Amino acid sequence: MMDIISRKEASEKGLQWYFTGNFCKVGHTSKRYTNSRICVRCAEEYRKKYYKENSDKEKKVSQIWYRNNKDVVNSRSQIWARNHPEKIRIQGHRYRTRKAGSGGTYFEADYWMTLDAQHWFCNNPYCEVDLYKTGCEADHIIPVSQGGTSNISNIQALCPDCNKRKGSKSWEEFLRNEACVNAA
Repeated sequence: MMDIISRKEASEKGLQWYFTGNFCKVGHTSKRYTNSRICVRCAEEYRKKYYKENSDKEKKVSQIWYRNNKDVVNSRSQIWARNHPEKIRIQGHRYRTRKAGSGGTYFEADYWMTLDAQHWFCNNPYCEVDLYKTGCEADHIIPVSQGGTSNISNIQALCPDCNKRKGSKSWEEFLRNEACVNAA
């Protein structure tokens, strides 16, 4: 439950919302905007209805804003990409498999479960480094270039060094090469 705060107190503190616990005209008990007294849920419903009725106009406004603020959009995108490298890799995998017509997809939560199943160690039995320390990369067991999909069953976590060495080799071919290198 939210703390009860009056509009006056919220205004004095410079808050965007306040909450009285009272119902709005429609019957919501959500917070309200300090500057307009409008219930947040009512405002959200109004915005959705307005956008649905004026979607062409809103798209044009959005396109104009984008054209005038490309540098802001690019800057925000770069910051997001730096903060979410794993999501960027997943998007890349989806793009490559879609382009190759291989199909399949996986989500970030699936990848985290794969890491947990591997106990956060590189899946290469000749390496087994701690992925907490080195970082990890999602790898296609059967490469997309050889008809592999992006289903989670075809994804494993490798350390960056092993993933670079594996490249577009199949998992069996990679392990044969690793065995030869480690035997020498």
